[in-house]
Amino acid sequence: MPLFLLVLPLALWGSAQAAPILSIAGPTTVTQGQSNVVYDIDVADDGGGIDIGGADLYVTYDPSVFAYVSAAAGSLIGGVDTFSANDLGTEINLSVASLFGISSAGNLGQITFDVLSDAPLPGTSLTFDTGQSSLLDSGFQPVVPDYAGLDVAVTGAVPAPGAALLLPLGLLAMRAARMKAVGQS
Repeated sequence: MPLFLLVLPLALWGSAQAAPILSIAGPTTVTQGQSNVVYDIDVADDGGGIDIGGADLYVTYDPSVFAYVSAAAGSLIGGVDTFSANDLGTEINLSVASLFGISSAGNLGQITFDVLSDAPLPGTSLTFDTGQSSLLDSGFQPVVPDYAGLDVAVTGAVPAPGAALLLPLGLLAMRAARMKAVGQS
């Protein structure tokens, strides 16, 4: 077998484009009724380098659990870069464009949610809609990144401190009424 047939697959494999890793990071346990819970949209290096010129990311969420509050640009977005967010009801479209390209790992943006008090237990997930999301390198060529979502456990609502005090006071009032009734007989 000629040597070039052995070397060619290695050369092609070595020249394959790196795929950055896009992930959602934040609290994995939230409480019903909790406000302003922040989740980060981060980019990491898979070992082959990062080269992002633009991104159109769709983050899906369960609207019966999360209520979208806001989105903000992350530390990787500079003054000449653009960042926008649109809530579509069950997913949030984050659009990023960079004039000079993003070549380091870090935070692309944050999404803030409120956890609904009537959220179903035990949890939900925040994921990327990989069918709609897209990423372009600085030459505006498509890149297929790895996407990592996040499972979030939802716990029951914490009672207000005043509500916890009402039970012992009610029991004391019932005991006093009982003692009064027993003393009168």
